[in-house]
Amino acid sequence: MVSRIAFDLTELPGSPGVGGGESAEIMRFVIDNVEMTTDESGLLTSARLKDGAQIHVFGRSASGTEIRETIPAPAGTVRLMPLTEMPDGFGDTSSTILFMNLELGFSQAGSRLAALQSIAGHFAMNVTLSHVDKIVRPAAAETPGFPAVPLKDLVGQPITVDGAPVTGGGIIGSAWIRMYPM
Repeated sequence: MVSRIAFDLTELPGSPGVGGGESAEIMRFVIDNVEMTTDESGLLTSARLKDGAQIHVFGRSASGTEIRETIPAPAGTVRLMPLTEMPDGFGDTSSTILFMNLELGFSQAGSRLAALQSIAGHFAMNVTLSHVDKIVRPAAAETPGFPAVPLKDLVGQPITVDGAPVTGGGIIGSAWIRMYPM
């Protein structure tokens, strides 16, 4: 199936760096033309970008500058990756993750995203996958250092950059973003 993956990062009130007269920073983007396949049980078995895939970006800097851009998404921006390739996979040799290489994806933007180069702070984060009704987080027993978690259906929030909103299964959380001076 051909899908879209959407991200919404909106700076939380009280985030360090939001000063008087500044706006909460926002970065929303949609990666289109993502081909994903699943097996009979619904397990994701492959993910890749189709030719012509693009990243549609909306952003707002702390000064209130807004940008809207569409940039090409190079091959490798979205893929399944075995945990053995992760720097800290905790020895897991059987799992794979849906990996979004945003550094590779945004490398095509050049100076068109300059207003977002200093985005930093504590952000509410939503990630939504179209054509996925829900994502199931399996239950897990308590282990040393980790509490037990119940089975939960994860439904994403609608995210709109341009055109129709991306709706489907997803995750909600928060993320810290820190930019380092170049």
